[in-house]
Amino acid sequence: MCSWSMCGFLESLYRGLGSGVGCFVEPLVAEHNRCYVNTNLLGAHALRVCGSSLASRVEAFAKRFRGLRLCRYRVLWRESIPYPPRVAKRVGLGAVRSTAGEQLLVLADTCGLILPDWKSYADLLALGALEKLR
Repeated sequence: MCSWSMCGFLESLYRGLGSGVGCFVEPLVAEHNRCYVNTNLLGAHALRVCGSSLASRVEAFAKRFRGLRLCRYRVLWRESIPYPPRVAKRVGLGAVRSTAGEQLLVLADTCGLILPDWKSYADLLALGALEKLR
């Protein structure tokens, strides 16, 4: 485990899927068996900063879903997102079994609808501003 507490927390959420691939599950009790592609992308980048060996495993998991339109976070990597930003639309992508035998659901937040008052939502406004700065 990393010495920095946030890295250690992320590593505690890791579930191995075999073949050098794994994903982070959500920390909430209600979603402890869910791996969201979006949050795994963010978590992998955070672990890369920490120098964690798990970063490449989580990136390998996320790359399996590279063709998805993950509208909300791509702007962080200077990739274009739709403007105005869309709300998230949750999509189920199937299930996987961890090396510990847990059944894990794989989901992603993809492009949803444009809200007429999208500038009233802090997250959408911030994403729009980042897209314009890109």
